[in-house]
Amino acid sequence: MHLAIYHARPDVGAVVHAHPVSATGFAVARKSIPSRCLAELPGVLGPVPLVAYRPPGSKALGLAVARALRSANVALLANHGAVAVGPTIDVALQRMESLEQAARSVVVARILGGERNLKAADVRALERAWKAGA
Repeated sequence: MHLAIYHARPDVGAVVHAHPVSATGFAVARKSIPSRCLAELPGVLGPVPLVAYRPPGSKALGLAVARALRSANVALLANHGAVAVGPTIDVALQRMESLEQAARSVVVARILGGERNLKAADVRALERAWKAGA
């Protein structure tokens, strides 16, 4: 899986694969983390694709994850865990931690009655600000 990611993303210098409890809960439930519910998601994480189940360690899993990460920096692996990438190990770890924090926040929001998504215009503004270095 790691090699497939490095092949697909020459900009990636580090890959972190882990099984954080809340993010893995989403993966086991085969549920996506909503991308518009937290202001941090558009900038820090971006999209969070859910990769269909493939056997751990298989070439099929590596290819599916690499494909999902072409336009994302983190992904959930159905019935398995999560993966995060970055130019450095510090950035990849930070993204994994942000993914787990987002998953926890969504779980708590759902306990309290459900998350409320940001408006599309607000998400676009956050994305522009992040790209501009704000």
